[in-house]
Amino acid sequence: MKKIDVLILYEHPERELENILLLMHELEKRKLKCELLQVPVNLFLRNKYYNKVKTVLVPYMYYNEDLYYGVYKIVGEASYIINFRWEQVLSVGVENDNDAFWYPKQEAINTKHICWGMIPYQRMLECGVQESNLFVSGALHLDFLRDKLKKYYKEKDDIYEEFGLDIQNKTILFISSFSSANLSEDRFEHLKMVMGEKEAKEFISVSVNSQKKILEWFEVLLRKGYTIIYRPHPSEIKSEFVNRYKEQYSNFKVISEYSVKQWILVSDFVLSWISTSYVEAYVANIPCGILRPVKLSENREMTVLKTVKKIDSYDKLEEFITETKDVEKNDLVEKYYQIDDQYAYIKIADYIEKIINNPKECYIWPREIVQEFSIRRKNYLKDSSRLKIVQILYSLISFFYLTESSNHFIEKIVKYYSDVKKDIEMQEQKKNNILNKEIEYIKGKLAEILD
Repeated sequence: MKKIDVLILYEHPERELENILLLMHELEKRKLKCELLQVPVNLFLRNKYYNKVKTVLVPYMYYNEDLYYGVYKIVGEASYIINFRWEQVLSVGVENDNDAFWYPKQEAINTKHICWGMIPYQRMLECGVQESNLFVSGALHLDFLRDKLKKYYKEKDDIYEEFGLDIQNKTILFISSFSSANLSEDRFEHLKMVMGEKEAKEFISVSVNSQKKILEWFEVLLRKGYTIIYRPHPSEIKSEFVNRYKEQYSNFKVISEYSVKQWILVSDFVLSWISTSYVEAYVANIPCGILRPVKLSENREMTVLKTVKKIDSYDKLEEFITETKDVEKNDLVEKYYQIDDQYAYIKIADYIEKIINNPKECYIWPREIVQEFSIRRKNYLKDSSRLKIVQILYSLISFFYLTESSNHFIEKIVKYYSDVKKDIEMQEQKKNNILNKEIEYIKGKLAEILD
């Protein structure tokens, strides 16, 4: 008997947590037992969820590797696999490329996929996904910008006081997409894999130069008394360049706390480079300008931003801030994001409830895939067992004050332990840090509004 009806996996808390907790609240009202788990998982997860989960909701599903790491390694042969697919609005070049990384391949095609609107739905069909594996729900994250759930967010006075913002100033929220402006070596290798080396280097160059120029524009606004909230991308590495502005100007704030929707609703203007959070500002009826100090190639343009006027100079930026009163109409938004009378979280909950008791909707695990995954999981369990043994040996060594020993075996144990120690500490920190408090806070607010 499976003990958990729905295990919801998430990757970036800033992007996903509010949304999945909203859905989880509704599923639990329907008497479905749910749990959350952040990916990637560590070596010590072992068999906590193995053969105990009926349905897995994953943040992405591209290849067989995702099927292993995001499903089989954690829960084994889940009966139902549903892909939230948090990346649905892509660049022009990527959207029209069926072979692009962001579309499912291999066995990932045969899992279920959520679609925000009719254009993402049509593209998934064109990439070989069966109609029976697609469900158009609208975008879960846009539910929070509708009447019932707007009450979830903090009032402007309260959040400005919390972060020391001057409520008398005009406030500009900048939603950064500069995750490629200051890349680690690992991230650069990933970008090369996705884009190709030449395209990756060109995109990094455009990112770096765009960020530099935008911050120069902001410096002029800061001197004129505007407050600018710099909202870093979840994958953005801290930049000395950005920190310099933070240290020099008290009205320049770098804030990652709370969701981007919270800050959109309490800002006078929203600015972005290529972030699709433009859509959230659009739905919230907050003017949003798209900054393009460096020309972006047509293929790199975000599809939903194709028809939006671009701001390519400081003069145009100042004009936008001083003269814009209404949100510019964008017909593409409703084609990429289905917006109707019913909330997306209700539709998705209905969908999950409908399929999880229907054997015809089960994911059929190919035997050759199961055989391969079974071997890999056995090796994973061996690794975690070895790690436990090493921990015990390391504890004994420490107890007997032998950590400085020249014995080769002891040195090997100490080195192996130190190699995995960072991973252990990171996972423990995730378990015990502010994330858990945030989850409880979100749950409490949702219960207050919806129950």
